Amino acid sequence: AQHAEEGPPTAVLGDLNAGEGSEPLKTFFEGGYQSAVLALHPMSSTGTFNGFRDPTGGDRIDHILLGPGLNPLQAEILDGQVDGVWPSDHFPVAAVISLAMRDTGMEP
Repeated sequence: AQHAEEGPPTAVLGDLNAGEGSEPLKTFFEGGYQSAVLALHPMSSTGTFNGFRDPTGGDRIDHILLGPGLNPLQAEILDGQVDGVWPSDHFPVAAVISLAMRDTGMEP
């Protein structure tokens, strides 16, 4: 999070092996990052680690974290099966994001 402060807007995504309340993710949240899924679905309890057995997804350890300047338009955890089988032991996380316009005082 600190490394990205001076650069362009940054997204961090993947299997982070950490829940939203964990110390590592708190570091990102305190740095202005937001979870795309949590921002758009704050009441959702769907996790991402199904272990090929758990339809609830267990813990949410896969994330799309959006730094300042990025906003989620859509986000979801893809928990569907293919021919009755999950393609992975993790549910994928997908998001459509937008780059926020900086306040320049000019009309768009």
